[in-house]
Amino acid sequence: MYSYIYDSFLSAKKYEKILAKIENAITDFDIRGRICRLTLLNTIKAIIEEEIRKGSKNIIVIGNDKTVSKALDVVVPHGVTLGIIPVGDENSIAELFGIPQEEAACQTISARMIREIPLGKINDSFFIHQAAIDSPRVSLECDNSYRLEITAPHHAIRVYNHSEENSTRTALVTEIRHHSNTFWNRYFASRSAEQNPTLLNLQTLSITKSPTNTAILLDGQKVINAPAKITKNVRAYCNTPLHFLLFFRHLPKHP
Repeated sequence: MYSYIYDSFLSAKKYEKILAKIENAITDFDIRGRICRLTLLNTIKAIIEEEIRKGSKNIIVIGNDKTVSKALDVVVPHGVTLGIIPVGDENSIAELFGIPQEEAACQTISARMIREIPLGKINDSFFIHQAAIDSPRVSLECDNSYRLEITAPHHAIRVYNHSEENSTRTALVTEIRHHSNTFWNRYFASRSAEQNPTLLNLQTLSITKSPTNTAILLDGQKVINAPAKITKNVRAYCNTPLHFLLFFRHLPKHP
């Protein structure tokens, strides 16, 4: 059984023809299901949990990165499948896995193939692509074995779960880049720092609370505040005909 979750921004008139094409493709590929629309009164958590109670095993979100990010935390603990039909801008997650836009994604869903992928986890939330940290002072505990104190005023930390080059990596790749705003570094030294960042392959990364509020941005959409622990110990299933990602599904823990 399929449940299609339409994000609220799709109620705009400019999306009417796009949604009509998607719905025609759903019928043509015989992957029909219930349609649910997000509103200010209907949260994605309430809608998905109600669909799961009704027996749905395939939750298909129609929207963008924000839609996927909101759905992920609800779908994963229930062990059901998550599919994506990207519409509009800001669909970097779909692009990462080669999911085509709009009605073309329906053919991917109709293939009904499932591939296992890992997810990143930070506290009680999940992410697919990356966690971004931009803070003047950050303390990082790496694999519970050593600690890094980042005190440089201008730096960027990115923790990658997947990348365009490797969507099945088994470690969290942590990238630390230093940016200086001095005249010399702007034209000379900063180029070296940009081209040669510090790279760490980790299984766990803990971010402790700093004197300033440390915020971690997940997949460019969701903010988690430190202290936080990032791990790569959650596995999921996804449909992937050729290079196209279709579904995510939580892998039950083995005793």
